[in-house]
Amino acid sequence: MARYATPVVMLLALAAVITAPDRTRADAAVRNVRIVDFGADMCGFVYNPYRNLAPYQVRGLEPFLDKDGNGTLDNDTVSGWPFSLSEPLSFPFAPFYDLRQKSARLYGGVMTYAVNNPERYVSEGMMNANHESRDDFNFMGLGAGKPIPADELLEAYGLWLWQKDDFLNDGDRHAVAFAPDSYIAVHVSRYWGGFHAGRWVVREGEQFYVSEKTFGDKDELIDGAAVRDRYAKRNPMTHRTYILRPGESRWARYEPRESEPGRHATMDFDADAATFEPRRFDDITAVGFLVIRRLSPATRAVWDNLSVHQTLALKWYAFRCDAVVRRPQRGGYVVEMAPAAGGLLLGVRPVSFAQWERIRRIGVTNQYCPGLGELGYAIRCDGAMGAMEADGRSHTAAEPVGAITWLDAVAWCNMLSEYEGLSPAYYADAACTEVLRRVVNRNQRELWGSAPTVYWRQGAEGFRLPTRAESPGEDVLCWEGPSAGALLRVARNPADAPDGAVVFRQPSWPDLADLAADPDTLAAEARAEAERLQRVRLPVGMASAEDGDPFGVFATQTVIREARNDRFRGLISEEQLAQVTRENSPPDYAGRPTYDLEVGATEVPYRTWIAVRRWAQRQGYSFNYAGDMGSMRCLFDEGHAFSPDEPVTNITWHDALVWCNALSELTGRRCAYYLDAEYTQPYRQALTFRLDTFHGPGYPALPAEVLEAMGHSAPADRPADSNSATRIYLDADADGYRLPFVQEFDRLGPDAGHADAATLAGQALAVEGGAPRTGPVDAGQPDARGLYELHGNVLEWAWSPLDSYLDVMGKYPLNGYGCFSMTVRQTAENTRRYQDATYSTRPYFGFRIVRRAK
Repeated sequence: MARYATPVVMLLALAAVITAPDRTRADAAVRNVRIVDFGADMCGFVYNPYRNLAPYQVRGLEPFLDKDGNGTLDNDTVSGWPFSLSEPLSFPFAPFYDLRQKSARLYGGVMTYAVNNPERYVSEGMMNANHESRDDFNFMGLGAGKPIPADELLEAYGLWLWQKDDFLNDGDRHAVAFAPDSYIAVHVSRYWGGFHAGRWVVREGEQFYVSEKTFGDKDELIDGAAVRDRYAKRNPMTHRTYILRPGESRWARYEPRESEPGRHATMDFDADAATFEPRRFDDITAVGFLVIRRLSPATRAVWDNLSVHQTLALKWYAFRCDAVVRRPQRGGYVVEMAPAAGGLLLGVRPVSFAQWERIRRIGVTNQYCPGLGELGYAIRCDGAMGAMEADGRSHTAAEPVGAITWLDAVAWCNMLSEYEGLSPAYYADAACTEVLRRVVNRNQRELWGSAPTVYWRQGAEGFRLPTRAESPGEDVLCWEGPSAGALLRVARNPADAPDGAVVFRQPSWPDLADLAADPDTLAAEARAEAERLQRVRLPVGMASAEDGDPFGVFATQTVIREARNDRFRGLISEEQLAQVTRENSPPDYAGRPTYDLEVGATEVPYRTWIAVRRWAQRQGYSFNYAGDMGSMRCLFDEGHAFSPDEPVTNITWHDALVWCNALSELTGRRCAYYLDAEYTQPYRQALTFRLDTFHGPGYPALPAEVLEAMGHSAPADRPADSNSATRIYLDADADGYRLPFVQEFDRLGPDAGHADAATLAGQALAVEGGAPRTGPVDAGQPDARGLYELHGNVLEWAWSPLDSYLDVMGKYPLNGYGCFSMTVRQTAENTRRYQDATYSTRPYFGFRIVRRAK
């Protein structure tokens, strides 16, 4: 982790001389690079089942294997998603599942075979969002939730594969081989129960092979009884990264097959009957892993937490494979490089937003195999398409990246170096052993303004900023210091450059350009944009004083949630759960009187957002995310132009609240959101925590005051304020701007919460079967009340007194069923409101404003 220096005067001079050999200066033809790097914040808190087929849709498949050998299939049950190399196993619809993330598409299958229990089936086969602050894939076998029959036998296989077409670092176009130090790694997270073994899988050409080596060198049934009795209640398989160097194992042929006429798909593997031999891999076309449960009596998978009737339980969230790609040697594969004076390699042109975003989303993540080290990056600014924050024009991702700091540029150079298998140029320590990855600590508010000391290893082979002498006359970011508005151009030393000295800088955060702008001009521009917002007066207001602090409701809802969990685990009865629910009933909004609201006719467009945000920052407001033009971060690599008339996206709920307060102050109205119950401290600094940069175990910890009010204490393994959240109070009588309640949104139009397919089709901006994208906020026709896109474009942040913004599991509702996020058919069939963490941000989250009409 980067060390944050205290304010002292430091020299830009020699700190140390590096004499250790640079291992990446070996022959580039045998240099390992990432070919698969799965693990990213890919989905929100929504149901993302394999192949978009829910578990109930893959039950009761036709039995075809007589597993117990009794001569009949009458007592056999098959459930799951059959093996396929042509249809991805992952959820197929963007952007609910981010198909543009690294290695997002995976193949394979998940199957169970049960004997003497027709109600045994896969109960979960999907990607869970925000569980222990990561998105994990799962394989769960609860079945109908009924007691396990004494004579039930169970066999199961799960196979997850990445194919050559999706290999990184040009592995999709060139031959891929394993070198002695190549490796395959997978991280098992919360659960491993009911399985005998995990093994690695490699396809050489058209032939699959399975490793003799197993995860943790174990091949035994790890179930609840084993964990309780043999392993002292500590599961030896969970929260571990399993790493294999392929040459350390022997390999056996493996013959999974897809369904064909007259033949069923199967993934079966019998290690006892297999012949394992040493093998060299020179034409790798797929990599992955296989989990196996041999036919054996069904048992409880986990000794605590889960239901006593659960027979299978597996969660994993990261997979990586590093191998050699036999590609032509170039100075850069993401950024085009050309020779310059003195053998230097210099980027042919400034780094584009598309290039920036491609590498940023690879580096900035907390979902990687932690057994490989702390690899996640944290930067301050996420970048913009050119000058989109200032000029009010349309932009594309082909433009140079803008709106980044010098430290962000330094970190990005390291991301690019590590991605291409090069030694990074920048470090957090003088000995250059600690790669500089985190230029800001978002987990603790008091460290937000700190900046790390940067050590440049001058002889490193990786990408770096040029010096001023290397880029004369150009307005580019240079090693010597930041320059507001400068472009990012990267440089590289030649491969045979000698190791050089280490020099360092202790930068401060550079002033944002807006802070130097004329405040009166910013205010005038912001007011003009605010006046352009269309509003409709409707009698739908429901907020009252009792909604001012939703924490009390949160406490009662927490009791209900814990009771539901106890019922799932079999600790209480259905009657006891009903009693708890009655005793903690939330307020009833159905009969509450209403009053007039001024309702935003459209979602807030980017042009209004950015004008108010620029003014607000000059007034001391701060935001976690800068905001995007519509779906630009979904479609950054496809050449689309994005307009400032599209909805602002990629902002958190907290950003929206702070912006509402800024708009209220700008227009002379009373703010709606406060940090105290007396309404004296407006909420002006947005929560800085980010899910993708949280590197602690489990969930982030809430502040001590919140934990104390909930009757909990701070976790010992992380700071009590790692989330930096705080209680926020709503002044229901304020005439300032706020988010609409969920209940108010549902009153905005006829059947507003569940529009029919015809209404959706009239409002949808996405084309069936095409790449979804946003459009202008006032495109199409308004509804009968003058409102645009209640169910189109993006999902909208809400204020919900019945749901807690403090919920670390992310179960906070958003308004609408945005057609940008789903096809019309899917949206019409979806009966559940989308939920996510208030500190999450997605390229399909925006908001509209309301204000109490006086």
